[in-house]
Amino acid sequence: MSPPTPKPPLAPSSTSRARERFSLPGERRLAHGILSRRILRPDDLAPLAWWQRRVTGYVFVFLLVALSIILVVHVQALVEPHFFAGATTIITVFIIALLWGAGPAIFATVLSTIALDYYVVAPTGTVQVWTNLLDYLPFIVTCLIVSLLAAQRERARRRARTAERLAVERAHELETANKLKDQFLSLASHELKTPITTIKGYAQLAERRLGSLEQDASPALASTRQVLDKITQQADRLTWLVNDLLDVSRIQAGKLDLRQEQCDLAVLCRQAAEEHELTSGRMIDLSLPDGPVYVSGDSERLGQVLSNLLANAIKYSADGRPVRLTLTCQAGKALVSVQDQGVGIPEDELPMIFERFFRARTARNGSQRGLGLGLAICKEIIERHHGRIWVESEEGKGSRFSFELPLAKKVA
Repeated sequence: MSPPTPKPPLAPSSTSRARERFSLPGERRLAHGILSRRILRPDDLAPLAWWQRRVTGYVFVFLLVALSIILVVHVQALVEPHFFAGATTIITVFIIALLWGAGPAIFATVLSTIALDYYVVAPTGTVQVWTNLLDYLPFIVTCLIVSLLAAQRERARRRARTAERLAVERAHELETANKLKDQFLSLASHELKTPITTIKGYAQLAERRLGSLEQDASPALASTRQVLDKITQQADRLTWLVNDLLDVSRIQAGKLDLRQEQCDLAVLCRQAAEEHELTSGRMIDLSLPDGPVYVSGDSERLGQVLSNLLANAIKYSADGRPVRLTLTCQAGKALVSVQDQGVGIPEDELPMIFERFFRARTARNGSQRGLGLGLAICKEIIERHHGRIWVESEEGKGSRFSFELPLAKKVA
């Protein structure tokens, strides 16, 4: 049996080219470092300087205790009997505990007790601490308590400093990961637009060629027209999703440019309603004022908001349910509302409905698919126009999305 003939290598697709462009060596190393970095324990301490190490502390104990005893001997000779001999030593133990912890502080307590007994309390030339332990017990207990409290405080401070450092590192890592994600979304979206446009163009070309064969009414030709129509619809849907991804990447990068001009919001509402009636076959109940309603803003972006809200109202309501678009003016502002009688939004999810990539349970459980970007983009556009957007909804009874914009002076 002859071995199978190897298949020729496929030409790299636009998606693979995008992946190759995104996966640069430096970015791969950065992403790998973010994912594989060791997770530090909560009790990890910040790096210590050489003079803060515990071994160094034991060496400095001898010097500091000697200095404190010399100070005590000289001051004791001047102010006796009112000067408490152990005060300076307790302060020395406290400083040692702050710098080097409990171990060196306890060691300093032992040395200080012996030195006080030998040079200050009973300068007889011999050490009598063990025979007069009860006399030194208050001093020893005080030094131990001070040592432990100071050491715990210093350890807590260093832990807090470490936690702050780790929080800054995590924030930097998240910021870097978000930048990589936004870069990938922008690059992938740009790469996807070309093949989608090509697919849609060929489908429309085939539809036009089939349209010239009106005399041929065969079932095969009708079926082919339906297939091409579905290809066009799915290409339009992909184009919508890609445009949403591009808008999100522009918003994240602060590059969502708006062309400020005076536009008639009533005209934009009428155009959006007519477009959706034509594409969906659904009637939209339109309520507009008699005259124009001028606002200052980007007419294309405002039309995008209206189109998105109407598309959602049509998508998440049954065919027989009405969709209503209303425009009114009140208190120097234009108020637009899109109301439907569809699936509605659960009350506990209303505060999150304008977040990116969020979809309500009622939307996720249905047959409609999406990325959850449209409302987040609408919110950004409206807020960039110095307006606000909100929603009122009840699960199973429909939703009403509203936004308001400041009115502009009427064009002469």
